[in-house]
Amino acid sequence: MGSVPQGNGETILVVEDEAMLLALLQQGLQSLGYDVIAANNGQDAYALIQSGAKFDLLLTDIMM
Repeated sequence: MGSVPQGNGETILVVEDEAMLLALLQQGLQSLGYDVIAANNGQDAYALIQSGAKFDLLLTDIMM
């Protein structure tokens, strides 16, 4: 089994409408060295993007 990729300050925008899962994802990704911007829904994510938030990767709930 290989090692888990570690972040180097990259920013991930996480969009998840289930609060417990959002917190878990945020904590896990931060522990791996990633910066995380969390949004509770698509509207919040869109507002963050419109405000100029910069991120390297978007991770979202496909069923949201």
